[in-house]
Amino acid sequence: MSRGGRKRVTNKFKGQVKKHFCAVIRNAMMYKKAWGPQDESGIRNDADPALTPRGVKEAIVTGKFLVSYFKKNEMKFDKIIIDCSPFIRTMMTAGQIAKQLGVKEVIINYRATELLYDYYD
Repeated sequence: MSRGGRKRVTNKFKGQVKKHFCAVIRNAMMYKKAWGPQDESGIRNDADPALTPRGVKEAIVTGKFLVSYFKKNEMKFDKIIIDCSPFIRTMMTAGQIAKQLGVKEVIINYRATELLYDYYD
């Protein structure tokens, strides 16, 4: 007991440094309705469009930026978690970023979604 009858609180994690970094990244450039077909087959998916070739490049650049940012700031992590919504564009973006970071798994979070009732009525 310390003065005043209060218990002394000890930090059992003293000396252990845990770094956390959280980034919220919007999906890269995707095809829009007015741009026509989104692939060679001519199939359009207005409800869940894919990334354009430029969007894929943007995602790769974002991943490379994060790698250099972590290196420059001497940030090392035991584990990197990448979480994305279940849309094609977000999974494509997350996949490219994960590849650059050497992350082998992307968590698809089905709660992180918007309602698409207009497309399915």
